[in-house]
Amino acid sequence: MTEPARDGRTFEEALAVLEKIVHELEDGQTGLEASLSLYESGVQLIKRCNAQLVQAEQRILVLSGVSAEGEAVAQPFEHSATAEPAKQETKRIRKKPADPTIPF
Repeated sequence: MTEPARDGRTFEEALAVLEKIVHELEDGQTGLEASLSLYESGVQLIKRCNAQLVQAEQRILVLSGVSAEGEAVAQPFEHSATAEPAKQETKRIRKKPADPTIPF
């Protein structure tokens, strides 16, 4: 996760800048306009850091077995958050009445 983004910052550097922004905002020593500007910068950094985390998650390999040589076989992680659950067919089961003289 230390790959630099488009602005040249690594994830860790962007996170450090975000922490600095949070401390400045919590300090309460900045004016309204400066606070708004810092807040906007923080939101952009959060979005960028989140995007980098999503990319890193997608690069994770899932262990799927062992080859004949004893080495781990891996496959790319497939993110499927938008998959719809499969519909299950439900069958009605008719219960027989307790009295055999009563028809179904």
